[in-house]
Amino acid sequence: MHKTAEDAVSITLAGAALAIAAVVVWRGVAPTEQAGPVVAWDLSRSTFHEDWRSVVPSAIRLGDSTAPIQIVEFMDLQCPFCRRFHLETLPAIRNALGDKLGIMFLHLPLPGHSFASTAAVGAECANRQGRFADFVSAVLAGQDSLGVKQWASYARDARIADLSGFSRCVEQYESFPRIDSGKAIAQRWNVVATPTIMVNGWLLSRPPSADELTELADDLLAGRRPFFLRE
Repeated sequence: MHKTAEDAVSITLAGAALAIAAVVVWRGVAPTEQAGPVVAWDLSRSTFHEDWRSVVPSAIRLGDSTAPIQIVEFMDLQCPFCRRFHLETLPAIRNALGDKLGIMFLHLPLPGHSFASTAAVGAECANRQGRFADFVSAVLAGQDSLGVKQWASYARDARIADLSGFSRCVEQYESFPRIDSGKAIAQRWNVVATPTIMVNGWLLSRPPSADELTELADDLLAGRRPFFLRE
């Protein structure tokens, strides 16, 4: 009886050891989990929209409207990937292209982000004082403090002169046509994520890197097909 119990324990321990070994081996060959969403598509799934210039009245523009390369960004100020694109990728492409680049921003506050809609209103209020870009940069840089930091504090970071007027504008929570238009354009083009980037009508299937944007701009300036469509 005693021997049988010892055998059972030995078998159990051996089985556990094999299971642990199997897990170790699996971890050695399984792909490492990556931070953030896994992108399951490439840029070859990008689509071209002939009517892309129709977004101009609904966008806030930075840079020359006649520049040969025009980037349109669907933006959510609570989106961490928008933060990365705006603070890292855009400055790199602006340095690369200079006055050949114009940028347009479309609001797309996502429903799952509880502060995104108010942030979009704040950006519109800042735009009334000529500080849209500064406010956007201030909010994105301080994204971790959303819900804790006062909107007026972001406005101060953006060097908005009339803080009282800004605060009243945000508190009234006006319905800004540009915010509604951005959502409508996103719906028309089936844009459901941010940042979604369009370059001269090419709606990219995922956020591009600075190198990819530079290569695409070079192709468009040279009259070539985008690199992601060439074999």
